[in-house]
Amino acid sequence: MPNNNSASIPGTFQIKVLSMTGQKFRINVCASDPVLAVLTTLGNYLRVPPQHLQLVLKHTTYTALTSHHRTIVAYGVRPGVTLHLQPTVIKSGPISFSPPAMSYELERTHRTEHNTGKAHDTMAPKVTWSDTPAATPALVISQERQIENQQLKQRMTEIRSKMERRKGLRSASVGTN
Repeated sequence: MPNNNSASIPGTFQIKVLSMTGQKFRINVCASDPVLAVLTTLGNYLRVPPQHLQLVLKHTTYTALTSHHRTIVAYGVRPGVTLHLQPTVIKSGPISFSPPAMSYELERTHRTEHNTGKAHDTMAPKVTWSDTPAATPALVISQERQIENQQLKQRMTEIRSKMERRKGLRSASVGTN
């Protein structure tokens, strides 16, 4: 990792996260581990374990660790960076967190072992480092989640149109008074 002693790294900063379903999040993260901070925050919000999420840096906003023309904040994530959230694998810039390949049966066994407190080291995820932008895997969103997101989008459209109507009525009534 390059020497960042001369660069001023803020203790916390805000990043924007765009989910594959179109939801946008602004999350305050600590510079020591922004990737895991984001995954934990989003995982809690979406009720999904962080190891089933993925953060992919957009190629247009990715800064390699060797680049000196920009301030690098831990793991190549810096203030204002936009991340894409996808299920299954976590990859963000130079940090890549890959859960082991599990069949349904293995995953169920893992959950049982985890709940009973037995050792499950063989199921531990692996963390690797890379200096190239993460590849984007195929989109994996359940049908139920897609329907739910469509309903949310429809509801938001209805709310926006109601707000616009009220705004129009208010401005019309102000003009007549």
